[in-house]
Amino acid sequence: MAVDPEGRLLLATADGPRPSVLRAGPALVSLGDGLFAAASASAPGPADTILIFERDDDELRLLQEVEAPGAVRALASAPREGAARLLAAVESGERVTILPFLVRRATP
Repeated sequence: MAVDPEGRLLLATADGPRPSVLRAGPALVSLGDGLFAAASASAPGPADTILIFERDDDELRLLQEVEAPGAVRALASAPREGAARLLAAVESGERVTILPFLVRRATP
């Protein structure tokens, strides 16, 4: 998984990288178990969005959009069984704040 210069998410496939219809910013992180988080493709502003998506074979599906109170500059994760701790570095004004999130896969 990667983000190309146009902001398209690229999927690694047996035939090589394939662009997805989903777009994202440069911050991208694996949450484990086929889940990923990325900053939105929107230009930085007073608020931003973190995208949570799932890889299913050679397709991506957007699961959730989470609002952030500033521009998302970096993402990191610590996957755990059944969940992942997601940390987002969010810039607002002249401050950068680390926001923690707990991401769990929905149960049927």
